[in-house]
Amino acid sequence: MPDHGTKEPNGPSMEQVLDAVAVVMRTGKVKAYAIVSIYAGGPARAGNVTSGIELIQGGLMAWRSLEE
Repeated sequence: MPDHGTKEPNGPSMEQVLDAVAVVMRTGKVKAYAIVSIYAGGPARAGNVTSGIELIQGGLMAWRSLEE
């Protein structure tokens, strides 16, 4: 989240996060997937919401790909 109050400076990129999610999904042990916080305020509001949507979609797509 570009403008989240607890963002981590120099944290992982979205690509790195989604790659890590995909690795976990491939274990076949995932029973639930949730995003804990999407900050929809602040000056970077659109980027925050877009990031949240990307995390939700990316995680669910990685999970769904196991069914194919």
